[in-house]
Amino acid sequence: MECRQCNLCENPGLIDDASEVKRIRSNVRQFQNEEFTVWRCSNCGSLHCLEDIDYERYYQDYPLHMQKPDFFTLQLFSSRLRQLVRGGLEQKHSVLDYGCGNGGFVSFLREKGYSSAEGYDPYDESFSNCAVLGQKYDYVISQDVIEHAPDTLSFLDEMLTLVRSEGGIAVIGTPDAANISLHDPIDAVGQLHQPHHRHILAMAQLERLIEARGFRITRSLHRWYVDTWIPFLNSSFFFHYTAAAGGTVDSIFEPIRYPLIFSSPRLLLYGLFGRFMDPRKDSLIFAQAR
Repeated sequence: MECRQCNLCENPGLIDDASEVKRIRSNVRQFQNEEFTVWRCSNCGSLHCLEDIDYERYYQDYPLHMQKPDFFTLQLFSSRLRQLVRGGLEQKHSVLDYGCGNGGFVSFLREKGYSSAEGYDPYDESFSNCAVLGQKYDYVISQDVIEHAPDTLSFLDEMLTLVRSEGGIAVIGTPDAANISLHDPIDAVGQLHQPHHRHILAMAQLERLIEARGFRITRSLHRWYVDTWIPFLNSSFFFHYTAAAGGTVDSIFEPIRYPLIFSSPRLLLYGLFGRFMDPRKDSLIFAQAR
């Protein structure tokens, strides 16, 4: 069913009254000739993809499933773990990575001494066992997942029910619709990620939804774990490189095109100094159960 009405706010905006509407090309190579309608709710500012999709078709050969535990991926995992530790995560805590993909970060956590780390992802056979959903966790983390859900509120409800009721922490990382432009070609190959990002919440709206479910926001920041101090490991470089390499995210998981980088002053600039050019396109929210 087409999404013509915002499903994220109390006074849902309609596509007919949208503050912005634009056709956005897919940034996945297999579908790069397809375009999708993205519109912004005039009330809460969140973004929606209008067209319904065949999930099996669009996720069958999803490029992000090609992520391997190489040097760069491990540095990104280390950055993500540091964010969690700053938010209070300790090795003694039980952790569920909700929407863990191929489980790379779960394996990383276990190797770092987080022996009670589990993962769940219905689209990966190795982590689709619902048994892990039968208990509560000290930390339930979900990075870059909620924007993929066809029913955002159901996803949020299910995730939050897995948090230990007294003092447990939910951690959600997702793009912030308030800082994403439908007219920026870099956002089109980056955070908009059509058609896989179904509903992208404005950070303020996501906080309101979390608080309405009995949680208290304890830490909230505009910082993606991908933005590290390591040269060439930052989102500004990633997405400008993606644009230069043909505009599809597949290029991130393929052999690095060094001639493309070293022949481009722009890519060198973002590679070396992108961490200082904070795009504030992503949000990270820690919320404690009351």
